[in-house]
Amino acid sequence: MRGALIVGISHYSFGVLPGCIEDAKELAATLSKDEFKKRNFDIDLLVSENEEITQKSLRKRIERLFSTNSEVALFYFSGHGTERNLGGYIVTQDAEKYNEGISVYEILQLANESQARDKIIILDCCNSGHMGNLPIIRNDLAVLSKGVSIITATNAKQNSTVTSSGSLFTLLLIQALQGGAADILGKVTIPGVYNYLDQALGFFHIRPLFKSHVESLVSLRDCKPAVDLEVLQKIIEYFHTDDYLFPLDPEFEPTFDGHDIEKVRVLSHLQCYRDARLLLPTEEIHMYDAVMKSKNCCLTSQGKYYWLLVKNGLI
Repeated sequence: MRGALIVGISHYSFGVLPGCIEDAKELAATLSKDEFKKRNFDIDLLVSENEEITQKSLRKRIERLFSTNSEVALFYFSGHGTERNLGGYIVTQDAEKYNEGISVYEILQLANESQARDKIIILDCCNSGHMGNLPIIRNDLAVLSKGVSIITATNAKQNSTVTSSGSLFTLLLIQALQGGAADILGKVTIPGVYNYLDQALGFFHIRPLFKSHVESLVSLRDCKPAVDLEVLQKIIEYFHTDDYLFPLDPEFEPTFDGHDIEKVRVLSHLQCYRDARLLLPTEEIHMYDAVMKSKNCCLTSQGKYYWLLVKNGLI
């Protein structure tokens, strides 16, 4: 069982924050199904066009999310964020001076105490980097219980970037979940998402933060793998050791008059490895030239990594 509370607040008494509702809806649609249209997350979508989102109503939904012993409990917020001497806050629609909304520390405490296996918090708001910090004292020290992961759009002192078309952070987040951050097997994990965000945002953009305390990685969304699992598991059949040089010859090439059907099938698998950067020809740039000139191919460093995983029965 996997549940996600997706919140988007665009309507505030002091002005409209464009894009937050649309971002929340698109993220909800992305998380609800994987790329194969299979059920992924059960979604609780809360947006300000449908109802007023107050401290009381939002706190109730957050408490409900983290009160289960589910596989994954994910909380996403898009809206205003602020800070004061007690730390950071996500701003609700009933915000007022000295009572701005819900403390990010309070949200963290709920996640820390949750019996869910993995608790994931994603904040797209200003000053969101306060999430995971202790209030008042040792503000640089993050205290996360096992299974908690946090990604924030900004550090504690930055403003998030929102335009009429939505947030750059959430746009990249959705792209990552749709396959941009997928590994060879098509799994999108939290570190993979952060790496995607980190690489896409330059020095002068907002700087996302990542904090995590996990023993294993959960896939947030499954996408089409770069190499089918059945094909990938044959890597130890083709390469007897991780530094084995696989010999090629023209019989592997389907356009060659004397081609061998079984060798052609093997070459199709080797080409998949090549496309996924698991394999390279040793003396030629192109696999076709290596085949026609009877050269070898070998595993790349990444190929050796996946070879080892298959060899040890880990995939």
